[in-house]
Amino acid sequence: MKLKRILEGREARARAQRWLLGKVDVVAQVSLNIPGFPKDVEGSRVLIHKVAASFTEKVLRAGGIVPVEMTLENGAGVAAFLGITSLDAVEVKKIAVALEEVQEWGRILDIDILTQAGALSREKMNKPSRKCLVCERDAKWCASTQRHDIKDLRKKAIDLIQEAVKAFSGPLG
Repeated sequence: MKLKRILEGREARARAQRWLLGKVDVVAQVSLNIPGFPKDVEGSRVLIHKVAASFTEKVLRAGGIVPVEMTLENGAGVAAFLGITSLDAVEVKKIAVALEEVQEWGRILDIDILTQAGALSREKMNKPSRKCLVCERDAKWCASTQRHDIKDLRKKAIDLIQEAVKAFSGPLG
């Protein structure tokens, strides 16, 4: 049942992305990397809203326009969606990566940038892969090899969310 809720939530996110891409050039999805279930933990909503507000502010300062903003809460967790125009997707991705790297707790952030051509990856930007929540290794490698116990990953994720909420006093970065 838990897996079904997560998969249905991801499909709802994909529908929101497609809908927004029919209206704007670039879509930013702001969500959190929370291993296990439930995906909605204490502080997650607050953090998503604060990061989305900071991200929007940075996009506007860079000359972008954000005509559409929405939030979706479901089995996949909380996600904010920003529809962006008047700013190149590469510039938007640079803003996203800077937010993800602003503090150690930025590792919990997952800011995806999408266009009609697909998602912009860190690799396409010549940026290193994301680090694991628990260790300094590549996060995808740790996940694929199940290097860490899910309880340890989840505890670290929740600790990082709490740290971010406490540390967040205004715009990030």
